[in-house]
Amino acid sequence: MKYLEKKCPICGYSIAKSFFDSGEKTLSTIVWAESKQEAITLEKYNQEYIQCLNCTHIWNHLFDWNEIPYDKKSNKMFNNGSNWKKHLNYLGEWLSEKLTDKPTIIEIGCGNGHFLQRLSSFYKGNFIGFDPSGDINESDSSITFYKSLFEPKKDIPKYKPNLIIMRHLLEHLSEPSSFLQSMSWAVHSQNIETYLFCEVPCIDKVFETARISDFYYEHPSQFSAKSFITLMKSCGEIIDIKKLYGGEVICGLIKLKPKQKQLDIDLLAEEISKKIASGLTEIPKKLSYLVSTGKRIAIWGGTGKCAAFMHHYNVSEKDFPIVVDSDSRKVGTFVPGVGQEILPAKYLIENPVEILIIPTQWRAKDILKEADSLNLNFELVLIEHNGKLLDFYNSNHPY
Repeated sequence: MKYLEKKCPICGYSIAKSFFDSGEKTLSTIVWAESKQEAITLEKYNQEYIQCLNCTHIWNHLFDWNEIPYDKKSNKMFNNGSNWKKHLNYLGEWLSEKLTDKPTIIEIGCGNGHFLQRLSSFYKGNFIGFDPSGDINESDSSITFYKSLFEPKKDIPKYKPNLIIMRHLLEHLSEPSSFLQSMSWAVHSQNIETYLFCEVPCIDKVFETARISDFYYEHPSQFSAKSFITLMKSCGEIIDIKKLYGGEVICGLIKLKPKQKQLDIDLLAEEISKKIASGLTEIPKKLSYLVSTGKRIAIWGGTGKCAAFMHHYNVSEKDFPIVVDSDSRKVGTFVPGVGQEILPAKYLIENPVEILIIPTQWRAKDILKEADSLNLNFELVLIEHNGKLLDFYNSNHPY
């Protein structure tokens, strides 16, 4: 058994273990061959299933979504078994507890619309199905059908659904967590309350029986109860999770919403982004003003973050020709992207300046100690902080 450095599509953990190398096999369900010859000459694809050593998810890391002809073939699911009908009825009753008056319900990967039709016979509302296969009776006036993929960022703002249904779809996706998390943030951006219901085959019986019929190309993701719960928690508030149909499927109902810590990060990122945007306007103005005073100015630091400072604020060699550095190894080289020759700090002894700019704020104290050892004096020392150039000695800052 081998270990692989592969990022889990559910939890993001980077170490997985070889679980089942199926070799090359044809598609198993999205084909519907119309002749024996077509059936036995189907193209084959690599299947190597590996297991996340964190959340237990199993997936075919060699899967390529583009190999599946979803726009040409439908994923036909048999829904007429007596026990399966009971299962579907149970799901309808379960979901009805969260339905508002005249809800908007979207089913992604609706197939022939069987489940949406079942719901529409019990409730009045807006029923919308998305499926690139187009295998639906379009004369059914109870459902609005789109022969296309569902795009969370576009379709959630457009339809503002109360409930989104994904039955036997997540196992077909190569990046299920990314898809659901994009739905969560799309719902948040609209400030609406949207529930998500997901149902997938549960792989737990494989751990008990070592059966291999579950593994075929169209199902790159194989969910254990643990990995399914991990996925649901990542994109919302869990209402209920149930293993059903003899444990062969697992279902989850959640309220789509980012976690509070993610919302906090979002707000902080927005706040900092605004300060950065302000700085990109205000700091170049301040730099231009300093140049207009005619005073001599030096920048202490010529590479790395100091060079980045010059890049971001459009510092030119013409306006700021004097750049010094504490590191003798850099002396005689030139500021990347700007072009000033980097001079030794002692250059300022015989070529004094009135204003010193220190882009590396956290080194300011050390730099000023070095300057003091060289008997250098400055009228003004400036650092960047919160989108402004601040007086190091007379302003509030953490340095």
